[in-house]
Amino acid sequence: MTEESCNTLYPCTGNSARSIIAEAIMNREVMGKSKVWFAGSRPGPAPHPDTLDLPKSLNEDISLARSKCWDGFATPDAPQMISSSPSATTPPPQDARFALASR
Repeated sequence: MTEESCNTLYPCTGNSARSIIAEAIMNREVMGKSKVWFAGSRPGPAPHPDTLDLPKSLNEDISLARSKCWDGFATPDAPQMISSSPSATTPPPQDARFALASR
């Protein structure tokens, strides 16, 4: 059986702390077979100053760590979106075309 890539977007609210850490760890775990992003409905201007300490101590690649808005993922080829937080899933912009995990 061949493995299929499953790029996934996890929406959150601020995208400046826990989600930055989770993104680094999850991307390490999928070992390039897929790509994982966390993006916020109201992202902060930058990661919280203390946020990057843990991934750095675990030798995670944080070179691209930044707070991201989910609007940047509203494209026809958007990754699937998975959320466990109702507060993070305020409806995306009207023109957003998120591929839903339920398909």
